[in-house]
Amino acid sequence: MNIPTRQLMKLITLLLTMIFLALLNSSTCKRGDTYTTGSKWRDGAWTRYRITYPDGKIEDVSLSITGKEGSNYEVEISTLGRRYVISIKTPEGGIIERNEPFIGQGQVILKKGGKQAMYVPVVRLEEIFEGYAPYNAFEIPELSMKGYGREMLSLPDGTEIETEHFKHISKGKTLEEIWVSPKVPILGIVKRTLKDGTSIMLVDYGGKGAMKLIEEEVLPYDPTAFEEEKPPEGETTEVIEGKEPEESEVISGGMLYKIIKPKLEEEK
Repeated sequence: MNIPTRQLMKLITLLLTMIFLALLNSSTCKRGDTYTTGSKWRDGAWTRYRITYPDGKIEDVSLSITGKEGSNYEVEISTLGRRYVISIKTPEGGIIERNEPFIGQGQVILKKGGKQAMYVPVVRLEEIFEGYAPYNAFEIPELSMKGYGREMLSLPDGTEIETEHFKHISKGKTLEEIWVSPKVPILGIVKRTLKDGTSIMLVDYGGKGAMKLIEEEVLPYDPTAFEEEKPPEGETTEVIEGKEPEESEVISGGMLYKIIKPKLEEEK
C-alpha cells in the first residue's frame, strides 16, 4: 500500500489528535443502560486499530501502555512507522482533567520521526494538530445507546471475539454503532462505525510485550520543532510485512514501514 507523504502527514495529525482527545475524555462507554467496557489497564498491554475513512483512505494506529508511575500509566500512541509518537501519563481509563498537575508539569511528550522527543504543553499540542481533527474515531460520545446483545466478531487474522453491541438510533436511523469487549486492553473497542461513514476495527492486541518507542532524554519545548516540513516530491511510505527492518525501514505496532525516496530524473 503506497500513500503520498503529504496525505500521510495529514492523517498522522488527525489520528494523534483523535486519540489524544479520546484519552483526555474517556475510554469507557456510556449509554442509557449504563455499562463500561470492563477493560483493565496493565503495563505492557497494547492494541492496534485500522481506521477506514469515508473516502476509502486507511490508516493503522497503535496504543501501548509502556509503564506505570504511582496511579498514572504511560500510554504511547504511534502511527506511520514512528513518524509521530505521543506519550502521555494518565490514570487508568484515561479520564483526566486539563488542570491535572502532571499536565502542567509537561508530561505530554511528542516525537516526530527521527528527532529527539520533546515535552509539549497540552494547549500547544492542540495547536500543532489544529485543523486535522474533524472526526473522533475513538472518543465515546455522551449518547444514549441501546444494547443489542452479544455478538461474535472476527479480526482480520480470523480470531473471534465475543462483544457487546450497542447502537445510537435517532428518528429510526442508526447514527453510531460500537462493539466492545473486556478482553481488549486500553479502550475496549473492537469495532465502531460513525454516522459519517468512518469505521475503526481492531486488528490485533496483547496483554504484554508493548514496545516502548520513546526512551531517550526528553527535550524542553521548542515551538519551532514541529513546524510542518515539505517532504521530497513523490516520497511515499510503503507497508511491508513479514520481514526484519533494514536501515531505511522502521517498525511500529507490528507493521513494518519503508520510506521510499523518489528517483531523480537521471536515475530513472
